[in-house]
Amino acid sequence: MRWQSVKTSLAKHSIELPDTPSSDGNFCGMMHCLLSAMHGEPVGWKFLTLGEVAHRVAQHLLTLDISGHEASIGRTPPESESGCARKVAHE
Repeated sequence: MRWQSVKTSLAKHSIELPDTPSSDGNFCGMMHCLLSAMHGEPVGWKFLTLGEVAHRVAQHLLTLDISGHEASIGRTPPESESGCARKVAHE
């Protein structure tokens, strides 16, 4: 019931969550990644180190087509893009 409450609350802000926390593998991976970073050790995976978590996340990110910007990984954005986009592209 708690999950449904969180889902309903975030839906008011146009944030969609899966029906259950475990029904979407990408969502689970994202949450494991965030929790691992917060706790300073792997959470939800059978990894022993944060380095292994980072490697898994990097492998996954390189296979994603995030909003049609797959080719933007590692490229220098044109001056017409926002400062935020420039900052993200160079981090």
